[in-house]
Amino acid sequence: MRPAPGQARILIVDDEPANVLLLEHILDQAGYPNHTATTDPRQVLTIYARLDPDLILLDLAMPHLDGLAVMAQLRQVIPAGTYLPILVLTADMTTQAKQQALSGGATDFLLKPLDPTEVLLRIGNLLQTRRLHLELRRHNQLLEDQLVHQALHDPLTGLANRALFGDRLEHALARPMPPGTTVAVLLIDLDDFKDLNDSLGHDAGDDLLTIIAARLQGHAGAGDTVARLGGDEFGLLLEDTNAAQAMRMAEVMLEALARPVVLRGRDLVPTASIGIAIAAGEDAETLLRNADTAMYAAKRQGKGRHTLFEPAMHATLLKRVDLAADLSRAVQDSQLHLCYQPEVHLRSGRIVGLEALLRWHHPTRGEVSPGEFIPIAEDSGLIVPIGRWVLQQACHQAKRWQQQWPATPPLTLAVNLSARQLQHPAILDEVRAALAAADLDPHNLVLEITETAVMEQLHAAVAILTRLRELGVRLALDDFGTGYSSLSYLQRLPVDILKIDRTFIGGVTGSAEESALPRAIITLGQTLGLETVAEGIETAEQLATLRELGCQLGQGYHLARPLGPTAVDALLDRQHPSIHSLTAPTHQAPS
Repeated sequence: MRPAPGQARILIVDDEPANVLLLEHILDQAGYPNHTATTDPRQVLTIYARLDPDLILLDLAMPHLDGLAVMAQLRQVIPAGTYLPILVLTADMTTQAKQQALSGGATDFLLKPLDPTEVLLRIGNLLQTRRLHLELRRHNQLLEDQLVHQALHDPLTGLANRALFGDRLEHALARPMPPGTTVAVLLIDLDDFKDLNDSLGHDAGDDLLTIIAARLQGHAGAGDTVARLGGDEFGLLLEDTNAAQAMRMAEVMLEALARPVVLRGRDLVPTASIGIAIAAGEDAETLLRNADTAMYAAKRQGKGRHTLFEPAMHATLLKRVDLAADLSRAVQDSQLHLCYQPEVHLRSGRIVGLEALLRWHHPTRGEVSPGEFIPIAEDSGLIVPIGRWVLQQACHQAKRWQQQWPATPPLTLAVNLSARQLQHPAILDEVRAALAAADLDPHNLVLEITETAVMEQLHAAVAILTRLRELGVRLALDDFGTGYSSLSYLQRLPVDILKIDRTFIGGVTGSAEESALPRAIITLGQTLGLETVAEGIETAEQLATLRELGCQLGQGYHLARPLGPTAVDALLDRQHPSIHSLTAPTHQAPS
């Protein structure tokens, strides 16, 4: 954006020299020295290419080429999306003349003979609009670049993410390999990472993940790809290698990771389990699955080990089948239950809604982690009946809370929708039925979907989300920024809420570089008129910063942890405007 009006470049096009002299005099007197004029409209394109003007003063009635013809030529060369104001000078101010000029590309009109005061007023307004438009384009481009980068990289560690890793793996498998070499995938999963998170907190866990990422990157080869695939799971792609070299690399990585780390005053020795899969004709998905199977085999053998995939390693799959069978009976046997995490208005400190979180208490295994059974439910299709049950239970619970604690606006209830549910043909009927059975106002139900779930089948997802929104429910894009974040697709989605992933919130109080993305997402939400919810607020400093940035809502252990219905009752009963009364204990809640 040009910093001052006096630097604006103005092109004057008028076949009357007297009009040109008058306009030049007006511009000079007003402090606009950077102007160029021509009395030959046939020269406009040449001058435009050289000058790159910020404003064109254009006579309509000229020989050889009239103003309409000049604008037609300019339309062929002005880049799409560029705002170039054209101020038409004409003695003909009839309605027909105005309509022709506007259709041709005119921005505003001035009636001849020219009034200097009016000329300067119009010029100032148009140049101000031009400056604002240029600044908006620059801001949007920066944001687009950040989000595109985020679509391919992990925001915490800066490593490639799962999408980029998968893309590079597919390319590696498709290209010819030197004789005697192949592709290898190492899947690296930290041991006991959940225990560290629970004991020291998520911030310490994030610090450890950052350290691990740096060590992996530092010991990988120049042509290798290191990625964070999610949580505490990393991937290493080796090209032009063999089984012996891949196993040697796994040993190097285990040695590097096992160096002591000091976190929160405690000495830790990180260990990891590594599964190795060697390509022998498999596709990318199969190779990753083989590495995953080998990684779990390594975990069963003990900590800090690496294992090479063998076809016989299918006991893990059998276990998953057993767990899936147990899960199919979980609803009927009342093993599933819901916890609810409050959603807080960051300015007032009031609880304005809750998110339903699914939990499973297995009769022999005890509490089964959602990270273990949700993927099984997804893969087996059980997520559809389970999701139906969650919707029904959550809607009834929301109605009870609204009746017991009436508020304006009423408490909302958020329910997560998986990719499989989103693709299920009966999802509309199931949502409609759950709302009707509970007599719940659709506007008080928020359905949360992840970017990944939407992008699996984007066109179909947009269609079904639109129909869900027509029911009256609100839609939230969960974990925003961790998947395919892009302005181009976000503007197509009929969503009302952006839930900022917790990996961004940890950096919101950090350096300008660390806080750039969460700040940009909040600004993006404001620009698009979307409500923003910050997930994983862990500290008072994060809370204060998010308030200053204009983030409306938040969740996290600093505000309130996931609770059973009875505990939520107690919390709602003593709700106080001060957000400090909602601060959770410093220890981590069970996931």
